Amino acid sequence: MTMTSVSLKDYHPFPPLQEQYPVEFMEKRKVIKLHTRKDGSIIIGLGIPDDELLKEELQDFHHSQCEFVKIDNDELAAYLSKELSRQNEHEYNTKDSTSVIQLDKLANDAPIVNLVNNLFIEAIRSNASDIHIEGSSDTTTVRYRIDGMLSYVSKLPSGQFPAISSRIKIMANLNIMERRLPQDGRISLHLGGIDLDMRISIVPIAGGESIVLRLFNEKDTLTSLDQLGFSKKDLSTLKELYSLNNGLILFTGPTGSGKTTSLNAIIRKLDAVSSKIITIEDPVENRIPGVSQIQTNEEIGLSFHSLLRRVLRQDPNIIMIGEIRDSETAQLAVRAALTGHLVLSSLHTNDAVSTINRLRNMGTEPYLLGAVLKGAVAQRLVRKLCPECKKIRYPSPGEKKLFKEHGIESGKIYEASGCSVCGNKGYKGRTAVYEIMTVDLKLEKMIADNAQADIISDHLKKTGRINIISSGLRKVVDGETSLAELERVL
Repeated sequence: MTMTSVSLKDYHPFPPLQEQYPVEFMEKRKVIKLHTRKDGSIIIGLGIPDDELLKEELQDFHHSQCEFVKIDNDELAAYLSKELSRQNEHEYNTKDSTSVIQLDKLANDAPIVNLVNNLFIEAIRSNASDIHIEGSSDTTTVRYRIDGMLSYVSKLPSGQFPAISSRIKIMANLNIMERRLPQDGRISLHLGGIDLDMRISIVPIAGGESIVLRLFNEKDTLTSLDQLGFSKKDLSTLKELYSLNNGLILFTGPTGSGKTTSLNAIIRKLDAVSSKIITIEDPVENRIPGVSQIQTNEEIGLSFHSLLRRVLRQDPNIIMIGEIRDSETAQLAVRAALTGHLVLSSLHTNDAVSTINRLRNMGTEPYLLGAVLKGAVAQRLVRKLCPECKKIRYPSPGEKKLFKEHGIESGKIYEASGCSVCGNKGYKGRTAVYEIMTVDLKLEKMIADNAQADIISDHLKKTGRINIISSGLRKVVDGETSLAELERVL
């Protein structure tokens, strides 16, 4: 159906700027509200007449009959330029703070700008990794994730949420009119003397939206393996692994266990001048000088495996794959390691030995896996006891038995207390508990012969490998963490 073409002059006077859609929305989507009839139906001008998604959004927003007509984009640009130059002359009515018509004004008002900036600053001061803002019909809740645990921050009036949401969407260059579909974006800013990157995820929930901002603060990011909590002996073992010219090295653990942080720490240790290093990440969390970092984008076909195919033509020495998620990526990673590349990646498995079965289940031939797998590290992050207030206690008979089973002397241990330094939580910061599996000639043959996981585990025990529980118990005895925290995580 052909859309009628009109001139903006035909609708003078049409609703002024203060009653229009948000300015950023009008400029980006080439749209303007021309007239509201007495029966409530609305005439809307479109500069892109075949934008069916925009029509659906506007129809859903207005909840009334919409008639769409074609307008000239140059006319719209001239109108916006003229009106924006007189913007200070307008008196905005902000009584209805939930009206999307006012969102661009509200989102740029000083109180909202300051409120959002303060949320960011307080999150940085608290060493938060994430900010959770959940807006419903009756309240707005703000929480920070600190040391892996969500902590309540405040409740705000529900009427403030639309402006907060719009402010964050504007900063991330997202559509502030869209409230039905999830949106993802990124914000980079300089705040309080700190360069801050944030990854934004917004999803609709009953009665509102849930906004989660992942903070990447270069100043506080753990960038070295010793900061993560690896011992000198294990750092030496890791160095032997990442100094290899080829092979596959894997980091395993659930989401939030520090796998990406460990991989990035290793990449920073490598020589990016004499070696071509390429990473494939989802998303690129930390920029590393001298390293070619590529971000996946499933929407346009840039998956891990499709990018890995192309990366192999870039003559790399070292490839880091953020995660091996499917059989195709696994096959390509093994092939790359087999053809002279050092490949670093992560898997979601509970322990190091399970990486073998996981890759087998993804279709990797045992003889190929035995040839390329050089090592695997399983890790978790546990909260560190606050050094200012941790309390000494003596283990119970059952706890002593547990320590003894793992060959650890346990004269005294520590537990959380709480003070002003740690915000009365008893913990401050996190450290890794881990196990490292290195593949020697005997283990290589066992993998190639398709040996079962329990047989491989028995072999590793005989070699004196420290498992992840033993690693944690040693940190309990050393006063770094508590048994309660170890039990929570493991």
